[in-house]
Amino acid sequence: MKTTGGIQSSKLITVLSLTAFLAVFLVANLVAGADTPDRTVAKRDEVQIKKLVGQLEKKLAKKTGLDREPGVILYRCLEFESEKKSHLTSSNFVLLINDPANELIRMRTLCFAKDTAIEYTGGWIWRDRKVIRLDESSWRIDKTGGKSPQDLVFSFPELEKGDFVCYSVESKKEHPYLGSYLRLSEDLPVMLFNARVKTGGNFSPEFLGKNMVANKYAQKVYEEKDGYPIEVKFTVVDIPADKKGDDAPPFYEYQPFLMIYAKAHFNDMAGIWMELASWNMVAMRASGYRTMVQDEIPVVKGKAQELTAGLTTAADKADALYKFIQDDIKLACFFDNRYSSKPGNILSRGEGTRRGKASLMYAMALSLDLPVDVLMSRDRQLGSIDRTAYTIDQFTDFIIVLEGDSVRYYVPTTQPCPPGELPPGLKGRDALSTKSDLKEPFRELAIEAGSKSAANPANASAVFTGLLKQKDWSEWITLP
Repeated sequence: MKTTGGIQSSKLITVLSLTAFLAVFLVANLVAGADTPDRTVAKRDEVQIKKLVGQLEKKLAKKTGLDREPGVILYRCLEFESEKKSHLTSSNFVLLINDPANELIRMRTLCFAKDTAIEYTGGWIWRDRKVIRLDESSWRIDKTGGKSPQDLVFSFPELEKGDFVCYSVESKKEHPYLGSYLRLSEDLPVMLFNARVKTGGNFSPEFLGKNMVANKYAQKVYEEKDGYPIEVKFTVVDIPADKKGDDAPPFYEYQPFLMIYAKAHFNDMAGIWMELASWNMVAMRASGYRTMVQDEIPVVKGKAQELTAGLTTAADKADALYKFIQDDIKLACFFDNRYSSKPGNILSRGEGTRRGKASLMYAMALSLDLPVDVLMSRDRQLGSIDRTAYTIDQFTDFIIVLEGDSVRYYVPTTQPCPPGELPPGLKGRDALSTKSDLKEPFRELAIEAGSKSAANPANASAVFTGLLKQKDWSEWITLP
């Protein structure tokens, strides 16, 4: 079998501590028995709910200090089922209520991108050894400016101390799940977190645990296809609540999270797995990202001109843009998607992701005709870049480079540093430089590959990969 990163044989489970082992054992028991429970926890019958509550209460709820928390997320489970044209996410939560009046308990919010179809799949309260079913009046979709384009808000107005509360949601997007950064922590402690991805053999995920405490997580491969894992689960236990307050550091500096991305795709026509085998493909995707940013120039130009009025040098103008984005644009959720990186949306909302804030500065700089380029890198506190995994999702930061007699760097996404300088986490790191405007060269390359493999269409992908590797669309450099 092929082994990449932390992925292990399907015959083995990597258990990194007794705590993690107990968590895995518990999860196995949650789905064991003659009557297999529904994967949607909220849909389980009363007997299955009683068993689940008993196991959670016995194994996880009675820990020192948890009674001082307003509540505890005893069980959080995310399942991703990816198809070729869409993916479905099932989200399940089970909470123990310690302080029914606390706002963190009375109101729970899940964040979704605007193109997500959301379905409430149920909820219940376990009280006095009985199940109280929650109807659809307990939730609403808020599109009026919450944390994301659409927030799913749950409201529990009549809770009692000691209640167990469950709610489950399914969300669907019309594109395959190809990986992302997955946040594990919450504003409440999380005792048991499961992330399970089923690819259907359409792509092979690489799971890399980041910021993981060595004795708090475990990993298992359930199923393989042609030597590649197509169903993988991560189990993480005892995740503390996020730190609160204006001075609290971003969660990814201290909390566990997962980075998930594809290492290979299954080519139906050729009937073979194809590993993503060139940074030039990443350059192609980055080129499309640049095009999206350039399309936003008219939206941000007015603000850029306002911020730089009266300034004459390129450095002074870039410094002014950096200061505005660093100080006035809030750093929102770490995760990235096309919506959260669109400069116009970021400017109007006053918040953006790490890459999103950099995209806003890039668009503003281009609107002023400043001589800027973009490099992609990864802050050292978030781990090392895997040179064998050809994906843009590995990069946490887009670095704006101002060319001139003295090159200046801008990363308006981390702790403040002098304008024109790299933050400490990026100094001396590897960065990927890519060419822009690759749409037409990419199309021509695909045509050439098709022509050279006309006699053997099943070989077209291999021919294309070979031609792609020969291009000079990407280059690794070392940051100063």
